[in-house]
Amino acid sequence: MSLVCRAAARLEQSLSRVTSSGRFIPEIDGLRFIAIITVMLFHLNALSLQFYSAHGHWPTGLGAALDSLLRTGFVGVEVFFAISGFVLGLPFVLQRIRSGTKVRLRRYFARRVTRIEPTYFINMVLLFLLKAADYYWAGGRPDLRPGVMMPHLLASLLYSHNFVYGVGSTINNVAWSLEIEIQFYLLAPMICALYSIKPKILRRVSLVGLGAGAAALDFVAMRMGVNPGATILRFLPFFVVGLVMADLFVADWKGTSKGRRLEHTCGTRLRGYAGACPGWVCDVTTSEWSCRFVPVADR
Repeated sequence: MSLVCRAAARLEQSLSRVTSSGRFIPEIDGLRFIAIITVMLFHLNALSLQFYSAHGHWPTGLGAALDSLLRTGFVGVEVFFAISGFVLGLPFVLQRIRSGTKVRLRRYFARRVTRIEPTYFINMVLLFLLKAADYYWAGGRPDLRPGVMMPHLLASLLYSHNFVYGVGSTINNVAWSLEIEIQFYLLAPMICALYSIKPKILRRVSLVGLGAGAAALDFVAMRMGVNPGATILRFLPFFVVGLVMADLFVADWKGTSKGRRLEHTCGTRLRGYAGACPGWVCDVTTSEWSCRFVPVADR
């Protein structure tokens, strides 16, 4: 057993990217926990509705009220987008406002690829094979034929299924949000150039204006009969919320009495939610961020 534990520890260490300071913001993980729970409940509710409709029933009374409540769980995805804006914006705002370590774009993009690509590739290929097996051995639907699915698999592996087909991946539908994240990863260094604006009011107004402009373009596109829901245009305002919060955190809150009061007010509860997560913490330094697995006892 000890041999297995040591092997697992070595594997975890090889896959982890521990930052130089080892610091992390547990409140972020608390927010992640809340977002995870709401999204899980949203999908469980959708499965229950499928069950109801398959048996010719529909929830009424308390069931209908619960359905209405759980449908709002989609907001968890938007919270994830805001968290991404905050976490990815931190190194850039520290560099430009606090003269922190310069963000090296090569390393920035390399870390995005190495953090996401291996597990994403395995997930997509395994689901493709399982669906192909269902077609051949269980008489699955015609759209599960490997020849039909292959273009969707390639588009998914290139994070372009949203663009090419206008809908989430047919291999793994929930990957649509990851494609939105990838679009933000590509745009983030350019958007974060706004942190170079010295007057903080003007800087924040520029960020908010960017989000408002994206929302306005999304509205105009919808009025013209074009649905940009599969692109970052629809969700950029949520990422901007995180970018503005990163600015406030570094410029106004970090190390100040206002920041300490804020932490005392809501930080303890969010850290408690983070403690409910299975050991994942978010490390934040002046130059980069990463997630690593840490036993609860080590926090």
